[in-house]
Amino acid sequence: MMKKLALLLSAILLVTANTIFAAEFESTISAALDTVGRKNGDRELLVLTDAPFVRIDGSSALPFLETAQKATGCTVGKKNLLFFQRTQNHPLRFLLMNKVDGKAVIISKNKQKWISEQIQLDRQTLATPEFWENTKNYSAAKDIFALAGIAGAWAMDAPYDYLKVAELHNHLCPGVTSGYLMAHYIKKHFPLKENEKYVIIASPVWCKEDALQIILDCTAGKRG
Repeated sequence: MMKKLALLLSAILLVTANTIFAAEFESTISAALDTVGRKNGDRELLVLTDAPFVRIDGSSALPFLETAQKATGCTVGKKNLLFFQRTQNHPLRFLLMNKVDGKAVIISKNKQKWISEQIQLDRQTLATPEFWENTKNYSAAKDIFALAGIAGAWAMDAPYDYLKVAELHNHLCPGVTSGYLMAHYIKKHFPLKENEKYVIIASPVWCKEDALQIILDCTAGKRG
């Protein structure tokens, strides 16, 4: 009897803790909106997250993504909700950024609390060595290169399929860009006919292959 009571109490405490944690996330998102100076539904607001890929205590992080969508109004259809791919045990992160001035907030889950870090991601700031020297001081340090690159490309109105390549590759680099240009060159000059498909043979394999996979639908699993 005592054992069942203890299990029931543990379950109640867990549900209560999760409810409080979710409520704190809503208030954290709201505070971040105020910090970056944007409102719900603003098309000049970006949300960038790894929520579709990571897990929290063995459970999907998608409920937090749904909360963020409702709080910010950012959606895939508006092209202002983007993702960066990470392993399932990677920390959950949300970046909110103002397109106009690059003012941003990175929200990270740290055990049973949320950490909000203000960061400036405008082009002038990103061009300074001091910015990159100081990234080590952030709890989200290992993701800032990915976040800054993808968010910066979005702010400059990069093509949407280019951003989708960056999502898969996790960051932007010369290899991704060259692969993107190569893929569109192939599509333009060697268009597919009925019942044809592209097959890529690459040596060495490097960043460009991620762009070829997204743009040309040539994946290893489909023998492309």
